[in-house]
Amino acid sequence: MSAAERREQLLDVALEILCDQGAEALSIDAIAKGAGITRPVVYTQFGDLPGLLHALVEREEAKVLQQLAKAIPVSVGEVEPDDVIVNAIAAFLAAVAERPRTWQIVLTPPQGMPRSLHDKVVERREAVVEQITPLIAWGVTKRGGPAGLDHRLLGRIILVLAEEAGRLVITKPDQFPPELLVEQSRVLVSSLSTEGLAGVAATPGSVGTPPSEETGLRVAEAAAGATGAAKTEPKADVEGESSGSPKPKARAKSSSRSRSRKA
Repeated sequence: MSAAERREQLLDVALEILCDQGAEALSIDAIAKGAGITRPVVYTQFGDLPGLLHALVEREEAKVLQQLAKAIPVSVGEVEPDDVIVNAIAAFLAAVAERPRTWQIVLTPPQGMPRSLHDKVVERREAVVEQITPLIAWGVTKRGGPAGLDHRLLGRIILVLAEEAGRLVITKPDQFPPELLVEQSRVLVSSLSTEGLAGVAATPGSVGTPPSEETGLRVAEAAAGATGAAKTEPKADVEGESSGSPKPKARAKSSSRSRSRKA
């Protein structure tokens, strides 16, 4: 076995121990025993246990990034907006099912894992939100609503739901297979009503290409403008009434002066 192959073997053993027994069970001794080698071989490859954990986090992060790149589309073409989201969730859950141990340490990090893992997970989550927000904006615009949605916030909500679905695939694969969760995701996405968006049209040129956040903002502003106009009408009436009220007083004052001059 080459040094590179041995390194991968040791990382595989470490990942297995980590997922099955937890971080407290992970040690150089346990890894060497699981690989059927002596401790010095592990030290030669990684130096110490923190070095091994760092290498493991780096390897699994690279695999996560590869799978996410396949799950999140760069362009959408003629695909329906709901299908873009559902297909992305389907690809994500397929990735989780393909490498459950990798996603287990990402979605349910064991106690005792290095802080760097938590930081990488947070960083990656923010990057995913940035990637899917333009897709959300494009989809909401193309389907004609619902109105008043914050595209970035909706992206976060979808990501949280997808992550929870991933945890179910890992922890209860028989009860929650990816096919069932994808089907329910489609029902959930299609249930987003477009009612209440009268007068707000899709932005020209938005179909087929994910727009910038400015495009979604224009739609939200149009909806807010319609609401704001309705609120200003009663105010104008009130102002009209108040502006007319001094006139009788002015006339009364003038009449008073006239009577004084006549007297």
